[in-house]
Amino acid sequence: MYRRSSTPCSILRLFMLSYIFCYIEDIIDLRNNSLTGTIPNNWNETHVISSLMVSHNNITGRLPDTLGRAPRLRKLHVSGNKLTGSIPDSYYNLSSLEELYLDGNRFDGGLPQTREPFYENMEEFSIHDNAFSGRFPAENFESSKLSEFNFFKPIYQFHQS
Repeated sequence: MYRRSSTPCSILRLFMLSYIFCYIEDIIDLRNNSLTGTIPNNWNETHVISSLMVSHNNITGRLPDTLGRAPRLRKLHVSGNKLTGSIPDSYYNLSSLEELYLDGNRFDGGLPQTREPFYENMEEFSIHDNAFSGRFPAENFESSKLSEFNFFKPIYQFHQS
């Protein structure tokens, strides 16, 4: 049974510990722990991580672009934090990505209009409560395995083609 922490803790300290265990267990689940700080930007092709779940903390900064080099990453859950910026270009090559939860942050920018590996195996995609803009590329999800799709509330300004 997991217990929620009432004391904020540095995410870097927990990531250092999780980083060690990542070679034994490929899932890092640090949801709902009042974590502060940024997500480390030192991931590479040798990491066996399949799931990074840090939702509902107080994490700030940007998504680390190096996480886009983790070839086995299937689940990325960063909902309910204070993350900013756009989705790094390196993420669009993650063909293994099945679940992406970005909702409840301060992300901006748009999604690629071209067909990218990023869309191929996507099953769950949640981006509401952000500041994304531009045309939403719904056609890129047509051949995906998408079963859950949340982009409700004013998060995306739709533009007619």
